[in-house]
Amino acid sequence: METPFIVNLTFRKEDFEEFYFVKENRTWLLNSTVKGAFIVFLLGLIGMLYSIFFDSLLNNQIFPLYVILFLGLAYNFYEKFKIFYLWRKQVVGFIEKNTKYKTHTLEVSSAHIHLKQDDTEHLERLDQITSLDITKDSIMFSGVEGFLILRKSMSYESFESLSKLLAERIKLNNN
Repeated sequence: METPFIVNLTFRKEDFEEFYFVKENRTWLLNSTVKGAFIVFLLGLIGMLYSIFFDSLLNNQIFPLYVILFLGLAYNFYEKFKIFYLWRKQVVGFIEKNTKYKTHTLEVSSAHIHLKQDDTEHLERLDQITSLDITKDSIMFSGVEGFLILRKSMSYESFESLSKLLAERIKLNNN
């Protein structure tokens, strides 16, 4: 019988915030999801205000068209902002939920990945994993549930061993 690979993970809130909220994802208006819509919205607002104060737009017959265009830009900005807001809220909830656990143990056998957090257990069959992404900083995989394992949560040697093991096992089970 094969001995499972077992590693104790260290969960640090700061590491996950650093991973998720890199560069542009730290800001509410200039992140990659909202930035374009925000800039177009601002340009539309500036254009409309300029036209109202300096171009007698209010007396112009196409004023309703400007209003409809501006409302469309505002709605587009709102939708993009809502996407980012809900994503960020979900990430913050994930981080806060995992902060409450004191112990995190990951076990990989020939057929399963077992994550134990205090008394909560997550069991994922390797043949149910549909995606695997291994980078120098993280391992992400999805099946019935999604998992994110940061390199900073274990030793470098354990991360390398886990990366190789998952790449081998998941590749074998998906073929």
